[in-house]
Amino acid sequence: PFPVRANLIIVLFLGMLLSAFGVAGYVLLKTSVLAPAPAVAANIPMGQLLADAEELLRKQQTEQALLAYRRILTSNPRSLEAQMGLARAELEAGREALAAEEYERALYLEPHNSLALLQLAQIYSHQPRTWKLAEARFRGYLALRADDAGAQLQLARVLSWQGKWKEAAEAYSSPGLAKMLALEDQRNYVSALVKSGQNDRAEALLKRLLGEGSRDFELTLQLASLYAARRNWDSALPLYRSLLQEKPHDPRVNLTYGVGL
Repeated sequence: PFPVRANLIIVLFLGMLLSAFGVAGYVLLKTSVLAPAPAVAANIPMGQLLADAEELLRKQQTEQALLAYRRILTSNPRSLEAQMGLARAELEAGREALAAEEYERALYLEPHNSLALLQLAQIYSHQPRTWKLAEARFRGYLALRADDAGAQLQLARVLSWQGKWKEAAEAYSSPGLAKMLALEDQRNYVSALVKSGQNDRAEALLKRLLGEGSRDFELTLQLASLYAARRNWDSALPLYRSLLQEKPHDPRVNLTYGVGL
């Protein structure tokens, strides 16, 4: 009958229509997924792509720079410049953990990359749980750049924080660091000498620091304590008296001063 035939024709037509749209949709999706990034497809020279990403980073458009660097790495995964740029962008975005991962990837591409080693050492030095990694990266960097006094000082601090007193003392004693030591570094240097059993060197250092005009309470107390440990009360008691004038209720000073009297 005619109505049955008409319904059959309509069903077939609808099936063909849906099929056509399905194929078209699949082709469209496939094209969009597999199509390379616009910049890569345009065959822009690699140098220009890197320069464009660097410019975005310079303008503090960090997220756009990250996308640009990742796009480059998609087509050229062994680009050290792009990998280093990606790591720096993550660092400037304040994501230190991700930055460390990217700098480690840069080291995989170039194991002796001094900048990657230094950046990793500094990132790892920010957390106690990664101080050991920081030490390793600082040592790797200084093997390449032994003249970097700033990195030597940072290594000395990391060693001190880990309680590696003998190694810390030797690191602090580097001739190029003498004028770079902050007050906390001076205290740590003396402590490292004392705790590694180098009392004579600690005494000489304290005398020099105090003789140069330092009036630090803790440094003076450390020198007084060294004298007291040797029962050299003639040298210790005058120092304790001066300390008591500054902090009359400090138990460390009162107790030892009382013993000396």
